[in-house]
Amino acid sequence: MLNMKTSRIVALLGLALLLSACTLTVRPGANIDVQAVSVVGAPLVNGRLGLHGYPHAVIVSLQERRGSSQTTFETGASLDAVYSHFHRQLAGQGWRRNDYEGRPHKVEAEYRRGEAEVDFELDRQGRSGRYRLDIDFDDD
Repeated sequence: MLNMKTSRIVALLGLALLLSACTLTVRPGANIDVQAVSVVGAPLVNGRLGLHGYPHAVIVSLQERRGSSQTTFETGASLDAVYSHFHRQLAGQGWRRNDYEGRPHKVEAEYRRGEAEVDFELDRQGRSGRYRLDIDFDDD
């Protein structure tokens, strides 16, 4: 029994040693472009786009019709952070932003990919942390 306990302690110490050896070094002035989007476990807010919701947001309502959707969700994140999350997903799928209008509580954008066009509207509803996301395809 003591042998099993000792081997577990040694394994944990080894793991701790390996993790402590991991470092991230950034050179001053280095140009870093982070494009990673972690959406594991985040529900889809638009099936046609395969667009995942903001991580840890609570979906209040979701209506989808012929590819277009309207989603209401709550998160403590800023409008800029939420919009950036969606923009990175769209850009990663080859959508190009044609038009953008940002206001203190609302972002409107138009994206194109080939002949397809989608209107994107993200509205922060006051200071409650509640957002409404409207996605409309022009072919609807």
